[in-house]
Amino acid sequence: MEWTEWEQHYEEILADMGYDRDADARAAHLLSHLLPYDPESALVALIRLIKGSYAIIIGDGPDFETELDQVLAKVSLEKARFEKAKLAWDNRVKDGLSGSGLAQTDLKEPEPPLPHRLVVADGAASRLLAMSIVPDVIVTDLDGDVEKQVQANERGALVVVHAHGDNIPTLNRWVPKFKGQILGSTQGIPLSNVFNFGGFTDGDRAAYLVSDLGAKHATLLGFDFKEPTPKPGSDSALKKRKLIWAKNLLEMLSRNFELSYGSGEMADEDGN
Repeated sequence: MEWTEWEQHYEEILADMGYDRDADARAAHLLSHLLPYDPESALVALIRLIKGSYAIIIGDGPDFETELDQVLAKVSLEKARFEKAKLAWDNRVKDGLSGSGLAQTDLKEPEPPLPHRLVVADGAASRLLAMSIVPDVIVTDLDGDVEKQVQANERGALVVVHAHGDNIPTLNRWVPKFKGQILGSTQGIPLSNVFNFGGFTDGDRAAYLVSDLGAKHATLLGFDFKEPTPKPGSDSALKKRKLIWAKNLLEMLSRNFELSYGSGEMADEDGN
């Protein structure tokens, strides 16, 4: 999403939530200095992962593991069906070339299913690792189990770290510990190595990110805007206000991008 398009929504969020625009800018500039100056390698890797893919975006809501198992089972079934159809097509082409008279109308090769990518919001990363699954991408403002996110990054997960006015000390503490591919994001004015993909909380920001980078469609798992998963020391009333924004932003995104939800209609996907 272009900054000129996003700025109005950002101003509305600032006014409603009482956040400090200058503090967000300071955090973005700090993150810019903590990150490698040239983001091209990580950005290219992220685009290659997401463009043309089926993105499975996972929030930290209750029982996303069951939803994920169901979705991955469907992905595996689609892959198996394609492989069977492709084998049959290959055999029919071979028969046609050997003179059995394959009609031209039969020469439509089966299309492979879209590659699926696992994109997780913050706290869901540790739960995914507990399933022995390393996500492709972690979108985080570093208020979850960051040690697990560092481990996932070492094992190949690309991490998109978000800067805002409330996480400046956390940025200083954790960003230097990420040794794998890492990018920065902000909800304010973007910088040369800190991007604004749109979105407010980690979960809806992940959806805006995959849309912006060319995913074909996305499924959201573990999203529950009614009963968010509590975090120690968090303000539940503030959390619910954030999730109202997240829900509204996702509804806005869905007007131009194909989004679907898992069996639990909406869930927690931490943010600012």
